[in-house]
Amino acid sequence: MKKLAGTILFILLTYFNTFSQKITNPSFRKLDNLENIFELASKEKKPVFIEAYLPTCHHCMAYDETLKKPEIKNYLGKNFHAYQLDLSQKKANAFLRKNKIYIATTPSFIVFSPEGKIWNIQAAGEETNNVKDIIALLEMAKDPVKRQQALVESFDKGVRNLSDMISAASYTRLKLDTTKNIEIVNEIVKDIPASDYENNISFLIVQKVMMDEENPLFDHLVNHMDNYTKNFDTLSVKQAIENTVMISLYNKNASNYSETRFQKMKNALKKIGVPDKQIATRFIYIEVMKDFKNKQNDSAIAKIKAFYGAVEIPIREKEFWCKTILKYLPANSTCPL
Repeated sequence: MKKLAGTILFILLTYFNTFSQKITNPSFRKLDNLENIFELASKEKKPVFIEAYLPTCHHCMAYDETLKKPEIKNYLGKNFHAYQLDLSQKKANAFLRKNKIYIATTPSFIVFSPEGKIWNIQAAGEETNNVKDIIALLEMAKDPVKRQQALVESFDKGVRNLSDMISAASYTRLKLDTTKNIEIVNEIVKDIPASDYENNISFLIVQKVMMDEENPLFDHLVNHMDNYTKNFDTLSVKQAIENTVMISLYNKNASNYSETRFQKMKNALKKIGVPDKQIATRFIYIEVMKDFKNKQNDSAIAKIKAFYGAVEIPIREKEFWCKTILKYLPANSTCPL
C-alpha cells in the first residue's frame, strides 16, 4: 500500500511539475517586478501585452501551446513587452486591483500603452486560439482607432455603431467603470427593438456587458425567463440575472437607490430561486448604510435587529455592527444591539 501511495504521489508531482513548465512560455519575458514593467516599456516606446491565466485552466494550457509558436514569439518580440500573469498569485491580483481591472474569464489579453494606460481587455475564446487570430486581436488592441479605449472615446464624440458600442461597454465593465458602462449600455438598449430582446446579441449584452439592472432589456429578461430558457441554457439565464443584480448592488452608488428599486432587485433574485434569507443577507449592509447616510439611525438599527430576529447575533458580526453603528451615534453612546 505504501509503495502504491508513493507511486501515485510521484505521478501527481510529475504531472503538476510538467503542467507548471507548460505555463513557462519562451514567447514571454520573465516577470520579476510588476511595479517596474512600464518603466522599460516607456523607454523603448513599446506597448505591454499581458496574458492573464490560471494554472488550472485548460483553455489557458491550449493557448499556451499556440503562444509558443515561432510566429507568435517573433511577433511579440517586435511589437510588445509581453508577460504572463498567473492569477493564482496574490501579487497578480493586487496588480489587477491597482489598475482597476476585472478578469471574468481566463485566458484574457490585456494591452497597455507603454506608459501604463489600459488600451484593451479581451477574453480569449476557443475560436481565436490560432496564430492568425491571436495576432489579429493584438493588432486591433494597439490600433489607435480600433482598440477599445478608442471606441469609448468615439462614443463620447457621438459615434453610434452597435458592435463598437458593445466592445466599448465590455471594456468599461472589465475596467470597472460603472458610470460609463451604464451610459453606453443604455444607449445600446435604446436602439434595440423590443422584438429583438430575446435574440443572441441581446442576451449576450446582459450576460457579458451589463453592469446595471435598471433598463428595459433586463426587465424583459426577468419577466420572460421562460422564453429565454427555450433558447439558452437555464443556468446561464439565471446567472445573467443574478450577476447583473449583484454587480449593480455592489456599485458605490447603491446606497442612493430607492426602496422601490431594492425591492425590484430582490424580486429578480427571488424569481431565479435565491432563498429569502440569502437575499436579505446580500442587501442588509447596503440598506443599513443607506439609512445611516440619510441620518435615519433608528431605522438602520431596527433593520439590523429585524435581520437577526430572535437569534442571538454571532460575536464577530455583533462587533462589526456595533463598530459601524457607533460611528453614527453621539460620542460615548453604547451599542444598542
